[in-house]
Amino acid sequence: NKMNYNRQTLTKELTEVLGFCPYDSKRAVGIICDFIVNMANGDRLELRGLGTFTRKDVTALARRNPHTGEMNDHVEPYTTIRFKPSKKIRRKA
Repeated sequence: NKMNYNRQTLTKELTEVLGFCPYDSKRAVGIICDFIVNMANGDRLELRGLGTFTRKDVTALARRNPHTGEMNDHVEPYTTIRFKPSKKIRRKA
C-alpha cells in the first residue's frame, strides 16, 4: 500500500513520532524541503541512504496535443528535478 507524502503529512508524522510541537515540525519540514530544492538547482544532490536529486533540462520540442492531435511547437524549454531512490529504498519498495 503506497502512501503519498506531502509537507502536511510529513509535519504530522514528525509531530506524532518524534513528539515535536506542530510549529517546530512545520519549520523542520520547510527547512528540509527548501534545502533540497536549493541544492538540487545545482547539478546533483546525493543524500546517502535516501537517493539522488538531479537537475534535468528539458529542451523545447514539438509536442502533440493528445486530444486534438495538433502539433504545438511553442513549448518553452524548462528545468525539472528528478529523484532516483537509493538501492536501500528500492529494495523496500
